[in-house]
Amino acid sequence: MDYGISYIPEDGQGGLIKPPIQKPEIIDKEFIEDLIDKKLEGIEGIKGEKGDTGDDGQSAYEIWLGKEGNAGKSEDEFLASLKGEGVSKEELQPIVEEIVSNLPQKDAGFITSYELPNPDIKAEVGTLINYVNEESSTIYLCIRNQGKGSVWLDLFSKKKLANEEYTKIKFKVKTLSGQYGGCLSDVLFAFSNGFAHTVKLDESLSTNYDEGNFIIQKSGLGGTSNAAQPQRIDCLSQVLAKDEVLGKIKTTGIYRSTHNIHQSLMRYFNFDNTAASGQSWTTCSLWNSNGEYEVEIILFNDEVPSKFFARGTGYYGQVYIHSLSVEKIIAKADVIKEIIPYEVQVLPPFGTAKENENHAGYIFDDYYKAYYQSNTHSNDEQNNLFSNYGQFANLFLITPTNQKNKKTTKTTKKGVK
Repeated sequence: MDYGISYIPEDGQGGLIKPPIQKPEIIDKEFIEDLIDKKLEGIEGIKGEKGDTGDDGQSAYEIWLGKEGNAGKSEDEFLASLKGEGVSKEELQPIVEEIVSNLPQKDAGFITSYELPNPDIKAEVGTLINYVNEESSTIYLCIRNQGKGSVWLDLFSKKKLANEEYTKIKFKVKTLSGQYGGCLSDVLFAFSNGFAHTVKLDESLSTNYDEGNFIIQKSGLGGTSNAAQPQRIDCLSQVLAKDEVLGKIKTTGIYRSTHNIHQSLMRYFNFDNTAASGQSWTTCSLWNSNGEYEVEIILFNDEVPSKFFARGTGYYGQVYIHSLSVEKIIAKADVIKEIIPYEVQVLPPFGTAKENENHAGYIFDDYYKAYYQSNTHSNDEQNNLFSNYGQFANLFLITPTNQKNKKTTKTTKKGVK
């Protein structure tokens, strides 16, 4: 039986060029947007502003071609050099300096400041800040607005400075039946285009039984036989595509040897209740003994999913899934600034079975009736739901809470505890 749940240069004499400027000098917004989108995010080169003589300035790609060893290389190779993990600050610095020198400058140049850009304040896209301290300097550029704040890009390190937004999902599982502590499988998240599917998953090692990372893609293919099983790889080393989201899952008490908790992000059943490709004890997770355990999931994404789905089942047994909570977290520099709770509803007829009857997680009041209807292809609402999601499925609807008096503010270190 199956159960489940529906981130000033010096003046040459050792002194700083000038003290911080309080009011920013804003450089042409559209020019900078093009510069960032096309130069640093890999679309195409962009010409510099025309000089007094009317000649075009060199693009960053043209400047790079002129460097030793780059002659004849393609623009794709140039873009890869900007994004690649092995690019040093020394290699990138002359390119960035040349780009900045081609920007249309105002009388005071760009902002020089002893303080880092404040992501809490909404700045004009294209604002440049030359951040300096006693040891070094770097250049930050405002690349986009986000809510009430801004996202800043360090042009040398390519790291972003921003308020981080992520989703925290927590629930509890209680052993129902089977061997050991029961299984969890088919964890899925729905967004505007349907259920995402897991494309990458950490390897299952002896060092990560109780905690692992995953990457989902907002494909709309989650839960279907069209979605392949995820690739096993170090997820934290991956560069995410625009429609991909990094996540982390954590619990306690996992059974050792290839039963790691992040395997619950693999596919065990399809929505039509057929076995997923490669279904085995390695495509679900397993707790080591009877009891109750908490599971915590973090999605490093500013979009909160609209639905959460999981199955409290797998190769060795079942669990009852309950007490689901969803929060949106806003943090800055590893400090949680705001927690926004979300409403969670069990979508009917999910969750209607009684725990004390050992039927928790069935999606119908009468599981056996639904099962026989499935065999006879009866066309009614319950049977259609059974066909769509299969046995042992719990499905939750996630909706924004009435925000008035619901937000809480904390000053604590962020992360999975």
